[in-house]
Amino acid sequence: MKRIANSGRLREASDHIGAGLVILGEEVAGAGSREEMEELAGEVKRVKARLSSLETDIALRLSRAEGEREAAEVLRERMGMTGYQAKAIAKVSAGLAEMPNTRAKLEAGEITLDHATSLTNAARECGAKRVDGDRGLLAEAAGASPDDFRERSREWRADGTLCGPHHCRRAGGVTGRDGPPPFPGNMF
Repeated sequence: MKRIANSGRLREASDHIGAGLVILGEEVAGAGSREEMEELAGEVKRVKARLSSLETDIALRLSRAEGEREAAEVLRERMGMTGYQAKAIAKVSAGLAEMPNTRAKLEAGEITLDHATSLTNAARECGAKRVDGDRGLLAEAAGASPDDFRERSREWRADGTLCGPHHCRRAGGVTGRDGPPPFPGNMF
């Protein structure tokens, strides 16, 4: 296996992350109130989101070089994921490649991988530019629980609110990538 050119820097970064996790663990052990635990839970959420962002970066780079199947295999073998998890992250990473605003929110820890999954699912139906360009939608993702946001995203896609009735597959139209539905006179 080829070594990373600057493995010393990688080891240093890993050591810093480990030290940060020790500090978080000490804070958890010393927390006495619900408010303190909630604050710590928020910090852990941000750390997990940033790590998820790195997972999607790895998957995207591998997918581009070797294909989505190989990316999922590396995630499964080297990161200890289930096959299902690895395939899901590889799929999300492909969607995030076309969604820089969503990607930035994940990298910053403002949304979780579950939020990003809901957004990339919506983008497959409505178009990446439409979903990623909707600042209100991204702000809503950042403020909602992953479960609530996933359900809202499904509702918007089903009724055409997010995509518009002519662009959403579930609303009887076509996807945003395909353009508007054909004019009835052009159907034959």
